[in-house]
Amino acid sequence: MAFVSRATAKSYLQISHAADDDLIDILLEAAQDFVAREAALYLYDGVITTTAVSEDLDGGCVSLRPTELPLLGLTSVLDVENSLVEEEDAKFTSHRILRATDDSVWASGIKRWRANYSAGYGADDFPDALKGVILDLVFRAYYGRGGKSRQSAAGHGFDFQALMDSDMLRRLRAHSQKLGIG
Repeated sequence: MAFVSRATAKSYLQISHAADDDLIDILLEAAQDFVAREAALYLYDGVITTTAVSEDLDGGCVSLRPTELPLLGLTSVLDVENSLVEEEDAKFTSHRILRATDDSVWASGIKRWRANYSAGYGADDFPDALKGVILDLVFRAYYGRGGKSRQSAAGHGFDFQALMDSDMLRRLRAHSQKLGIG
């Protein structure tokens, strides 16, 4: 499922012919993959989507850090070592699971806490700002394809990172699920 349709991209690019439809599809897929990777969004079979996840997480910190993001819902948290369900003792943000009652540390242990949650974006809630970044990347790649932005042994290509500038980075970072330090 593409979050930006070919028709939307062609309208944004102000193209009415079908000659470049395959190229536009390739650019859309590559831009979506780039945005997903840069924002650390959950991908399933190459598609940004919503899914149910059961994952064993390490304890010993104030928060549990699931790998599939953004978190949309939390079903349960289970202490694997003691078989204690901590359902009412947990809350979540878009990127971590916290204790609901205080800022206490989750008991230590590698893969000690089993979290059942939903993560990702669905077609209806994919942020417009990220759609805009995808469209801008496609625009810059499409109209910049006459020049080489990268050459390698594999041939000529383009690098979306080289096409990013401060306006797109700001819009992308606002939705990034990457866990920065500091």
